[in-house]
Amino acid sequence: MPDRERDCTLTFQCDSVHATHAELTVRGIHFVHEPKSVAWGYGAELLDPDGYRVMIWDKDTMPGYKERKNVCSLWLKLTAAECEKQYAGTICGSL
Repeated sequence: MPDRERDCTLTFQCDSVHATHAELTVRGIHFVHEPKSVAWGYGAELLDPDGYRVMIWDKDTMPGYKERKNVCSLWLKLTAAECEKQYAGTICGSL
């Protein structure tokens, strides 16, 4: 792996970040860190064989998480200005 940090991250939502971390650890998967509070929220991180960061999280432990049903279909019905106003500061607000 090169000395520089990779610029791509893969994120998985799981049912329980603690249970998934425990299960993968028993299987011999090495984690960068266990589930904890980090800059992006709460979860665990590992590196894939090529050095890319993989993050796992769950909705129960993620601070501020709330369900957004049909966000993509709603986004398609909104004008760009409406979308920016409604979803400013979120991933959908930057689409």
